[in-house]
Amino acid sequence: MNVFVVVFTTASDEAAKRLRDEYPDAYELVPTTAYLVRSEELSSDVAARVGIKSDPRITKGVVFRANHAYSGYTTRTLWEWLGD
Repeated sequence: MNVFVVVFTTASDEAAKRLRDEYPDAYELVPTTAYLVRSEELSSDVAARVGIKSDPRITKGVVFRANHAYSGYTTRTLWEWLGD
């Protein structure tokens, strides 16, 4: 399973709701702005499903595929989410 980082560069409650609807187990890094998503899809598919590359576009943003290499200091819940 791939892990993607979804970052909305334009605030949008609609896009945040859409992301949560499409990916209910997403991990919210920054409220309504940055999320981690698990999916077997391509990053372009994730971007379309959350409204970044949809027609019409809901918001601006970017989707990065994480390469399973990460480091930092944060909450235990994030490390557990990444470990699933």
